[in-house]
Amino acid sequence: MKKNGFFIVWTFLRQPKIKLFQYIVIMKLISLTILLLFLTNCSTHTVKLGKRCTKLAADNTYEKSLIWLIDKKSLNEFDNKINKENCLNNGENS
Repeated sequence: MKKNGFFIVWTFLRQPKIKLFQYIVIMKLISLTILLLFLTNCSTHTVKLGKRCTKLAADNTYEKSLIWLIDKKSLNEFDNKINKENCLNNGENS
C-alpha cells in the first residue's frame, strides 16, 4: 500500500492528544530558546547565567539572580561587582 501525505497526517492526528500537546509544547520551548539566543547576539547586551550576587549595601540588602543582562560596555567591570563569592559573603548557603 502506498502511503501518501494525507495518510501520514491522518495517522499522526490519531495519536493520543497528550502526545500531540507535549510535542507542541516542546517545539515552542525550543523555538523560543533559539529565538532568544539569536536576539541576544544581535543586541548591545549579553546574558550571563548562574547564581550571582551584589555586595552587601549599607542597609544590609543585596541583589541576587540566576539570569543577568549586562551592557557589553560594562562587561569587564561586571565580574568585579557581581560574582558568586558575594553570595557566600552575604550568607547564602549555595
